[in-house]
Amino acid sequence: MKVFIHIPKTGGTSLVNTLAHQIYFKKFKRLNPTKDTHPKEFMAKATNYLEQAVSEGIYEVVGGHFGFGAHPDLKKSNKYFTVLREPISRVFSEYNFMKYKGMYYQKWIAEEGITIKDYLYHEKTFYLNNFQTRLISGVGFEQGDKVNDAMFRRAASNLKDFLAIGLTERMPETLALFYRKLNWSRMPVMLKSNVNTYKSKQVLLEQEKQAIADREQYDLKLYKLASELFEKSLRQLSEVEKLSDKIARNNKSRRLYLKVLNKLKYL
Repeated sequence: MKVFIHIPKTGGTSLVNTLAHQIYFKKFKRLNPTKDTHPKEFMAKATNYLEQAVSEGIYEVVGGHFGFGAHPDLKKSNKYFTVLREPISRVFSEYNFMKYKGMYYQKWIAEEGITIKDYLYHEKTFYLNNFQTRLISGVGFEQGDKVNDAMFRRAASNLKDFLAIGLTERMPETLALFYRKLNWSRMPVMLKSNVNTYKSKQVLLEQEKQAIADREQYDLKLYKLASELFEKSLRQLSEVEKLSDKIARNNKSRRLYLKVLNKLKYL
C-alpha cells in the first residue's frame, strides 16, 4: 500500500481526484476530517481510521491529512508520496480557506475579526505552525504545539526516502513524475479542485509575509530541500519534460468530460 500525505492547501484535493477518479478508482481510500472536526482531533484518531483501511486489504493507495507513520504498518518512507507548497503562500491560502470556505475556524475568525497576523500566533491556531514539517516528521501534538529542530531533522530524513515528491507550483511536472514513479497505467488529467476563488482579492503586505516567514522557518527549509529533491528526480527520469508538456496541454474537452462525470458521481 502506498501512502499520500495530503498537506492542506498544496493542491492535494486536485491530486486526490486524479488518484480516485483516473488512476486507482475504488482502490484509493481518502481519509480527511469534516469541516467541523478539529484538526488535532482528526490526527489523534488517524491510526484508528487507517487501521480499517489497512485491515480491509483492498486499497492500493490511502491518503489524507495525517502524518508519516500514523499507522504502525505504514512506517517505511519509500511507501510515501506528497506535494509541498511554498510556505508563505500556503499559510495565506490556509487562512483564507478558514475565513471564507466554512472550515473549522470560520465563525471565530469572523466574530473576532482575526487578521492573518492574529491567526499566526493565536493560542487557538499556533499549533498549525510549520505544518508541512510536522506531517512529514510524523511527530504528533503530544510533544507540544511548536515544531522544533529535532522534528525538522526527522522530516528531512523521511523526505529524502519518499517514493515521490511534488511541488504545487510545478503541478504538470509533478503529475509526470508521479506517473513514472508510481507506475500509473494512464496519463493523468489535471482537475483543479477546492480552489480559493477569493484569493485574487487578497494581497499580503510585506510585514505580513515576513511574519509568516518568521513562523514558518522550518517549512521554508523543508521546501528548499523538497525543491532540490524534486529537481534531482526530474533529471533522473527520461521524457518527464515531454510528459509534463503533454499533461499541461491536455484536451479541454477531456477535462470537461471528467468534471461532468465527477459531479454526476459516475467516477
